[in-house]
Amino acid sequence: MSDDVLRGSAAGPAGEGSATETKLYGASGEPLRTGSQSGRSQGDQLAAFVQEQPITAALVALVVGYFLGKIT
Repeated sequence: MSDDVLRGSAAGPAGEGSATETKLYGASGEPLRTGSQSGRSQGDQLAAFVQEQPITAALVALVVGYFLGKIT
């Protein structure tokens, strides 16, 4: 593999690459999560999921509520 592929940045004709665009890839070829991306809190992730998929979130809430009602 070339250095450009490992860095994850597109080098220009002079071979210039930005150090801020460096990405690490796992064995499967997927980008690995870095510390800067994991800054979102659990509440932010939940709010984003509910905004993106409100019907699924409502169904999950109903199922969880049903089972909690059954066990109490």
